[in-house]
Amino acid sequence: MFKISVICAFALAVMHLSLVEAQQPPIMSATPVVVYMPVILENPDFFEFSDRQKKHIGQVAQKSSSRREALDQSIIDMRKELREEQEKYAPDAKLVRYLVKEIQTQEAQRLQVSVDCANDLRKVLNAKQWETLISLVK
Repeated sequence: MFKISVICAFALAVMHLSLVEAQQPPIMSATPVVVYMPVILENPDFFEFSDRQKKHIGQVAQKSSSRREALDQSIIDMRKELREEQEKYAPDAKLVRYLVKEIQTQEAQRLQVSVDCANDLRKVLNAKQWETLISLVK
């Protein structure tokens, strides 16, 4: 009887820990305020782009995507490191401060990449295409 009680208690403890882990949000980079490029790339027929516009949109996408991807991965890695450090009983306060500051800096850079991409798209699209884009985003 004692063994069954111990096994049950252990099983309940494991289930509880699993539930706690499941409640942790996934580690992601900052979500930008503006996300236009995926809408354009997934719906090119809505816009009737000229060949010149297609070329410029490709350049804008290439310019922003490599920087965005690098920042996203770096932010994800640092958030993971911060979470792991915070889970310690005695976290390294200096490391935590550094990670928080660096995450803030890189999230601001990530947001600026999205804003710059939107500004570059405004230079390529005409007013009607921009309105179409905004209607698809909403």
